[in-house]
Amino acid sequence: MKLSRSFSVLLLLSALVFLAGASAAQTLNFASTQFRPIEEQQFFREQVLAPFVAETGIQVNMIAEEYAPFFSRLQAEARTGRFETDVFGTLHGDFPALLAEGIPMELPDPQSLPGRTFIEELVKLGQVDGQQIYVPWTQATYLMAANKKALDYLPEGADVGALTYAELLEWAKNLYEATGSAKLGLPAGPQGRPHAPRLPLPRLHRPPGAEVRLA
Repeated sequence: MKLSRSFSVLLLLSALVFLAGASAAQTLNFASTQFRPIEEQQFFREQVLAPFVAETGIQVNMIAEEYAPFFSRLQAEARTGRFETDVFGTLHGDFPALLAEGIPMELPDPQSLPGRTFIEELVKLGQVDGQQIYVPWTQATYLMAANKKALDYLPEGADVGALTYAELLEWAKNLYEATGSAKLGLPAGPQGRPHAPRLPLPRLHRPPGAEVRLA
């Protein structure tokens, strides 16, 4: 993970605190379904939260948890009107359920913040019905590895460095028909991550680029 990514998250947290009028608070509660592994938590606390605390004097209580307790707690806060979570971060695909519960609040236009730079295409991902519901906060990188022998079964005219999903599917079909067994695998188990990159960082109230490495 690059420092530039952590710096952007730091700036975003600072902006949300300022815009929400939370600068007088002593502690912010930040809930996240991301950065749960110990080493990732350590990075986030040291490279993102620590500089933020040093700059603002505001402490951050980071709650890293699985999606089920994360959603249940936010749902309970929204239904009772007793909000304890100030900022939360989760995946793009989690938002339909969160929106159905009325959990996220509208954010100001991040492009209006002085001294900040946001990629316009990513910012638009966080807009629903003309409202800025979340701001992308991290971006995952997905790698694809292929055995050199599999190149013989590429669809005609396909560029291994710029495959479309349709071409990938046809490639997998070609391999299956030629060998009699499935040769394309995705990390789709309980700990796999085929569904979405880390994106949203809202305040409570992809096509992914595929890099092919040849083995």
